Amino acid sequence: ILGYKGPTLVVIETDQEHIIGGFFNTKWKKSHDYYGEGSGFLFQLSPTLTVFNPTGEDKNFIHLQDGLGFGGTKNMPRLFIPASMEACNAGVMDKTFQTGNLLPDDCLEKFNIKSIEVWGTGGEEAISKG
Repeated sequence: ILGYKGPTLVVIETDQEHIIGGFFNTKWKKSHDYYGEGSGFLFQLSPTLTVFNPTGEDKNFIHLQDGLGFGGTKNMPRLFIPASMEACNAGVMDKTFQTGNLLPDDCLEKFNIKSIEVWGTGGEEAISKG
């Protein structure tokens, strides 16, 4: 997925069978800094559908270095998947996306991944560019 220039959809199923993720319209690259555009969002798909749109307050969309982070800060991303893919984190608030629980109230912010999928949704044109 590194270098892919089209929109991407990240879907994560936790070991408690909750589904969360994000949609981003930016090229994936390793970077010490956050990058991305204001057209991305985070979501909870199950047990309920909730979308967390950008607030416009901050632009910390994607951070890809020693793991994958969305929103928040380098020290505390809103949604973080470490390189080990263990002990992941899904926070409640940050300045990039609207406030709300990515995981249900009865869950802690920490979770383990049962499965993860990253879908390139830009079609043939994005594939040929990336």
